[in-house]
Amino acid sequence: MFLLAIAIAPFLLGFFAKGSPKAACQSNLKQEALAVLMYQADSDDYLPNASTWADQTSPYSRSKEIYTCPIAKPSAGEYGHAFLRSLSRRKGSEIPKPDLQPAIFDSTDMSWNANGSLDLLPVQGRHPGHTNCIAMLDSHVRVVDHRQLSDLLKSAQFGGK
Repeated sequence: MFLLAIAIAPFLLGFFAKGSPKAACQSNLKQEALAVLMYQADSDDYLPNASTWADQTSPYSRSKEIYTCPIAKPSAGEYGHAFLRSLSRRKGSEIPKPDLQPAIFDSTDMSWNANGSLDLLPVQGRHPGHTNCIAMLDSHVRVVDHRQLSDLLKSAQFGGK
């Protein structure tokens, strides 16, 4: 049942995310996080290497286009999402609460395979309401402002560094 949900999620997410750029960004991050989970399942529980995370997980997605924030300009080589470097090559089973662990997020580093700490989040927020989108390691996506971000960092096992 879980694999069926993973298989149809990209299609449903694409259907429901046609509205706003923020909704499309959330959908893309969800699909990226699902690709990370599939990679992890095929890699003896190891998460991807932060410096090549998009290269390693893109075969698990329907298209490389999902690795962009709609506000970014992918034709100019801008993507807009980064992988949390402190998760690089960790075993997923080492993370007791993946629902509280940031994994992929809006980033000021717009390059392919961008990675680093949550310091890369756009300070003013990329989306309406001065918010940023963050995919948790369990693949759910949160939209947070800077006030909510500090609460989130307190609960994350591997922090934002």
